Amino acid sequence: SNDKLLLHLAHLIDHKLGKIAASNLSVAIRQVKEAEILRVDCAPSAEPIYLDDKNDQYFFVRQSAQTVSYNLEDTVHYIQSHF
Repeated sequence: SNDKLLLHLAHLIDHKLGKIAASNLSVAIRQVKEAEILRVDCAPSAEPIYLDDKNDQYFFVRQSAQTVSYNLEDTVHYIQSHF
């Protein structure tokens, strides 16, 4: 059901990205023609958000039409210049 999907997604976001990231997201199921789609809107964060995956953390940056994973040095530089 849609409720189960939204609850599952909220749980994943909360545990993988954290409560701050979750508070910056708006999630909705929309009808488009004959199909339902899941729409996720994300507002910019005032602080860095890390992906937590099996005791490893990753930092991604959106660049144009792609999402890029940054190494430690690039992450530090990006955070210093953006936050």
